[in-house]
Amino acid sequence: MTVKRIGTGGGAANVEKGNLARDELAIRISKNKNVAAVRTEVTIPTPGGNRKYDIEVSLKDGRKVYLEVKAGTGRTSVMQAAKDAYLKTNGFIVTTVRMPWL
Repeated sequence: MTVKRIGTGGGAANVEKGNLARDELAIRISKNKNVAAVRTEVTIPTPGGNRKYDIEVSLKDGRKVYLEVKAGTGRTSVMQAAKDAYLKTNGFIVTTVRMPWL
């Protein structure tokens, strides 16, 4: 019998991969000439609870972009997707960046 693990998180190894992917991407983004600032681990309140993004990118034109980084086979949870949809309908720019090679 095969047991499928259900829930969020994939253990310490998955968290480590995710952190590596986040940090690597943040460094790459910060080198872009159109980027004013990059922050990691940013929380935005929503009616469904706080939504934590891996990276906030402040562009020189004043816009902010929020990135959720998924390494390996990581997937967006139902709650993350619901909060993303809420924020998008309220003018936020949010997206998921997949880094399957990590």
